[in-house]
Amino acid sequence: MPAMTPKSAVALKEWAVLCKALEEGRQTLLIRKGGIAEKKGDFEVEHREFFFFPTYFHQKPGDLVESARADVTALEKSAPPESEIHVRLFATVEDALFVPKQESVGRLAGLHLYSDSCLDMRFHYRNKPGLWALVLRVYKLPQETIVPNTKDYAGCISWVGLDAPLSTAGAKAVLSDAEFEAQRRKIKEALG
Repeated sequence: MPAMTPKSAVALKEWAVLCKALEEGRQTLLIRKGGIAEKKGDFEVEHREFFFFPTYFHQKPGDLVESARADVTALEKSAPPESEIHVRLFATVEDALFVPKQESVGRLAGLHLYSDSCLDMRFHYRNKPGLWALVLRVYKLPQETIVPNTKDYAGCISWVGLDAPLSTAGAKAVLSDAEFEAQRRKIKEALG
């Protein structure tokens, strides 16, 4: 396992329900397109290491496979106050794969929690076909860090620069090396 940066101030906004799946090792894949306020409107893999900034905004049960839909309601009931961000995951991007064909996205079924309708909408967002498939090595921090949520973090953007760097010391991989490599292989085989 390669060494990760000891500190970082970079965070990626992601639905809390997907952060939970990543934390539990049920998913090692994120499929991204871009947010409303992204530079040039498109998602870019600007950073290869980052913390997760769990968000409850925009996550809807209908955007997930049926088995994950109940998690949205449960997570929203236990969500922290809007004034706080609870950071407990760090990730490294092991592969960043652009997926230009929609049939390739369909072959990823079972390797993520997104619904077909969500992926279809993302694939065609802004009439620019294609998606990014990010294969992530996810690490759980030894303890959760609570970061004050500020107006600087608001908006429909993917990447957030935190006001102060956080430590990755003591972070443990969610999946063993063998488990991670098995998931990574499945994803790459699915994409050809």
